[in-house]
Amino acid sequence: MLINKPIMQIAYVVKDLEAACHHWINIFGAGPFYHVPHLKLPEQLYRGKPSEEDASHALGFCGDMNIQLIQQHNDAPSMYRDMYPDGGQGFHHMMFFTENFEADRDRLVQMGCPVVEELMSTARIAYVDARDKVGGFIEVYEDNPTIREWFAGWKEEHLKWDRKTNPIRLFA
Repeated sequence: MLINKPIMQIAYVVKDLEAACHHWINIFGAGPFYHVPHLKLPEQLYRGKPSEEDASHALGFCGDMNIQLIQQHNDAPSMYRDMYPDGGQGFHHMMFFTENFEADRDRLVQMGCPVVEELMSTARIAYVDARDKVGGFIEVYEDNPTIREWFAGWKEEHLKWDRKTNPIRLFA
């Protein structure tokens, strides 16, 4: 088995972040979405070199699943352009939390899924290319209390949200 952990998030590359948020809200009842414009993290490496991508993200829940929507604003090399070189849109990656970051990342590499991007957010994150195995990338996210609090808060808002008020919120 490639991953023996629950998938916590499914992510999609989109051409228009705001429109995509509204599609997810109107079709699936997802949301609200938390918008992170032009996210740039220190120590973000794409294929071992500093990343030049300019991307905005929106995160929200659809039932028990976290949905991440990503819009890249430039043509810089990135894992998003690896998947959609002509700027297309669709499924990109799934994410799982791990308490054994290095072991799980290295196990995926040994299974033929090379690391394409590494960065530091609330913890260490690695994206591996598993397109030939699962049709997309896999995000390995080091488990930590901060991200768990974010997910719990977003899910709580999803469960009590009226599907109308403030559907896209700035995440600061």
